[in-house]
Amino acid sequence: MSDRATVDFLATIPLLAGREEADLAEVAGVLRRRRVQKDEILWRQGDEARELVFVVEGGLSSSLHVPGDRVVEVGRAGPGEMVGVIPLLDGGEHTMSVRATEASTVLALGRVHLAGLLA
Repeated sequence: MSDRATVDFLATIPLLAGREEADLAEVAGVLRRRRVQKDEILWRQGDEARELVFVVEGGLSSSLHVPGDRVVEVGRAGPGEMVGVIPLLDGGEHTMSVRATEASTVLALGRVHLAGLLA
């Protein structure tokens, strides 16, 4: 994904709506592009929140581990959606596990860079 394509993609994300192109280019410069394989775990419920991800291609599933050693899917995210923002904002742990439902491409934004973006 080129820098231009990344900026264009970011302009479609609600969290970044209305940002100047220069601001989006700055965000694009700190994103880490990751390819994840089907069934790869991005993080587990209870892990320290270190990043959020924007889904470029593919899909992710969020699930909760509940009493009785059960796992319940609570949501899915596809292209143009993001996952993991709330625990990153409150400085806590991930409240659910996230895995790829298919081979996917995500753009990861770390805690420090999110704080700078919101400042």
